[in-house]
Amino acid sequence: MVQAAAWLDGLPAPQARINHGFALLGLGQAALALSDFDAAGAFLPANDEACFGRGLALESLGRRAEGGRGFHGIAGTLTRSLGLRRQRASICAAFASRL
Repeated sequence: MVQAAAWLDGLPAPQARINHGFALLGLGQAALALSDFDAAGAFLPANDEACFGRGLALESLGRRAEGGRGFHGIAGTLTRSLGLRRQRASICAAFASRL
């Protein structure tokens, strides 16, 4: 994780910021990770990885309500894109149980 974080540090591409954010989460640096996910989200607002990482970072920072909203948004995207409309409630509940 330390090497991954070092290699990705400072790269401006949104996907690099997302990957850097996950590396930072793995190192327990949620506040810095949140910064990366927010920066990536500014360029790719519908990116599920950035939204999910942001939710994990917020949860790690004790901001569970904010994180939960992001998880619910991803559950909605997944259910629409995968044709799982009937399962949406159970997927939302699964994300909510993490909170």
